[in-house]
Amino acid sequence: MSEGTENTTKFSSTSVALTDNLIDYGKQLSMNFDKNQFSSLISIYSLMTELDSNKDIEDNLVKTIKKQFQILPSFYHVQVCRLFITRFNAEIEPEITAIPLDSTSVEIEDQLLGICDDFDIYLHKIPSIFEVLYLLVKSGSDENESNDLRKKVNLLLTNRNLQAKVLLDFCDKYQAKYSEKLKRGVFPGAY
Repeated sequence: MSEGTENTTKFSSTSVALTDNLIDYGKQLSMNFDKNQFSSLISIYSLMTELDSNKDIEDNLVKTIKKQFQILPSFYHVQVCRLFITRFNAEIEPEITAIPLDSTSVEIEDQLLGICDDFDIYLHKIPSIFEVLYLLVKSGSDENESNDLRKKVNLLLTNRNLQAKVLLDFCDKYQAKYSEKLKRGVFPGAY
């Protein structure tokens, strides 16, 4: 088996295991919320907050997830994110259903892509899709941010059906825009 094939197999296996662990994390976290108050974005934000903390991680599941994120190139994160959101909505909060596209959805998706563009322009890197979602929620809770942004983030967090639509559409847009660049980092010999 060639090194490229071994890596692809390793990354595919890690992607599936990471998604399973994200679901387990979401199930554990959901116990802390009232019915209809929990969502995939809250789960992602909570996890990213734990991973972003300077404190030592004590939870073994979170430690495992951190290691899996470190192993897995960003190219695979969008697939994990999409699968996590889809499974989350089916397994943890099955009453969530994506709504039809509207102008608010597009505005929020554009805001998410803007975060990616800022990373690309100023830091010359493409952020993980999970990092982008975390940063949007974090900026939406910042009192120094615009009232419009805070309202959109609040709507995204409270309207779980809108959230499902925005997150899944954003996965598609992120992948369409960045997959070729991210793929070069994983499969450099193919280019």
